[in-house]
Amino acid sequence: MTEKDNRTRRVVVQKYGGTSVGTSEGRRALVGHVREAIGAGTAVVVVVSAMGRAGSPYATDTLLELVGESHPDDRELDRLASCGEIIASVVVARALREDGITARSFSGAEAGIVTDGRHGEADVVAVAPFSLEAALLEETV
Repeated sequence: MTEKDNRTRRVVVQKYGGTSVGTSEGRRALVGHVREAIGAGTAVVVVVSAMGRAGSPYATDTLLELVGESHPDDRELDRLASCGEIIASVVVARALREDGITARSFSGAEAGIVTDGRHGEADVVAVAPFSLEAALLEETV
């Protein structure tokens, strides 16, 4: 595929919830869906939630329980909550690579998602996906 072809290739965003990525079976299904989309000629960006549900070690609710009722400020809670998604993105990227699919994990900020900075209730104000676009051109998402 030439660079020009790659620039005009359709991009699909696939979103997977925590129970989809929390088990090896779920990750295998995710890999199958990604492979199918790639086979159809699309570039794929995968968005994942933290793995599992409350009680699972990396689920958002479980992570937030670590600080209990006397939690730090909203900024600190946002940082803690994001850990589950970062862990899931790394695990999923590895599962994709193990199946021969080029993959790289990004945090929301690395992907170019900009919020208004209101911790605990932020709104997305802009999306500047330059890093994702560059990775898609390199076929490393």
